[in-house]
Amino acid sequence: MKQIHRRLQQSREWFAGLRALRKAGKTSTTTLWIGDSHARFNLGQGTNNGRITAASPSNFVWSIGPRLAFSIAKNGWPPDVVLGSKLLTRCEAPQLTAFVLGEIDVRMFLSRQIFENTIDLAWIPSYLERCIDLSRDQGRSAVIVVPIPPSARTDEHLLPEVGSIQDRIEAHRVVREAIARQVALVFNSSLTV
Repeated sequence: MKQIHRRLQQSREWFAGLRALRKAGKTSTTTLWIGDSHARFNLGQGTNNGRITAASPSNFVWSIGPRLAFSIAKNGWPPDVVLGSKLLTRCEAPQLTAFVLGEIDVRMFLSRQIFENTIDLAWIPSYLERCIDLSRDQGRSAVIVVPIPPSARTDEHLLPEVGSIQDRIEAHRVVREAIARQVALVFNSSLTV
């Protein structure tokens, strides 16, 4: 019974977040930040249990949990993101969707591939395509946020890390450059990151 009650509460919060986003977007430019915890932290939200929350009148966060950019490329967006995107309406003001993923990829998996000299970034075009398609479904423009640089201070968080700080820095560099190259190909323009 508790689980049913929790799911109903989550559904109410999700719909309330979508309604607030739609309402704000009708009168001003809004940015929807979709991603892992860094989507929240970058906007000063810290921890928050809501799936879609307002960080400010023009910034909303859609927290999808500790997801990999790789898993989005391979498996697509979570069902609530797909459904919710279809419920968003086109607004008069320009609207943006910022995608904040990739930090876990760098910290955990790509740093191992760097160490083992098996780096595989073939998933990046699919990840970017999924981001662009989702933002178009929402009637918004896509903003791709590259993963945050890795930290050498392991006491900052309790999250696991793989490889040395040099491996993680190198993984961050190759991901950032691969994203920039793919964006340049898709939009036929140069990009500096």
